[in-house]
Amino acid sequence: MLGFHRRNLSVGLLISVMSCLCPHSASSQCVTNGVTEIVNSVVQHELSLAPSQGRWMYLAGYKKDGVQIVARKIQTDDGILTWVLSRNQEPLSPAEIETQRRHLDDLASDSSFLDTNRKAMRDDALRINTLLADLPQVLQFDCLTKSGSIATVHFQPIPGFSPWNVERRIIAGMSGSLQLDLKEMRLLAATGSEQNDLSLLLGFGRINRG
Repeated sequence: MLGFHRRNLSVGLLISVMSCLCPHSASSQCVTNGVTEIVNSVVQHELSLAPSQGRWMYLAGYKKDGVQIVARKIQTDDGILTWVLSRNQEPLSPAEIETQRRHLDDLASDSSFLDTNRKAMRDDALRINTLLADLPQVLQFDCLTKSGSIATVHFQPIPGFSPWNVERRIIAGMSGSLQLDLKEMRLLAATGSEQNDLSLLLGFGRINRG
């Protein structure tokens, strides 16, 4: 599962505070007409602000040394920060959290690490903006519900559509939702999960359903 949230943060702030995000609820009637056009307008506005936009925070699940890890990946002015949340579905103990916090303190004073991390963050931001630009073309938007100026848009794969580009295939196979601020025309959050197993790069890569 992927989840993105926009925040302006620094490594120092994140080391001292890790906060949970609470999305707005939406309870109004479902609207289906013109939803793709609304999403496209928000996306184009986001891309126009890309050089000065805030950083992103998202969840990533992956295996390392046979251990299933869920981590929060956070863009900061000093690069991408990885904050591990669980290993094999078990939350970190207080001692492990403290060890992780001390490790991040050490990294924050390592200039070589920060230089490498800033480059990784720039590459990551480029990939995110590329995927953002693809959203209106590779997904089917089914329903928009609105609460005040906040709208939640639900999406799912387009039947029979399977693009050649790897990144597009990943996004095109997802179902999920977008949270939009229609007053500011900004993307607040995006969540999605793969609906089917994906075989990539002639079978050398694989993304599991969910």
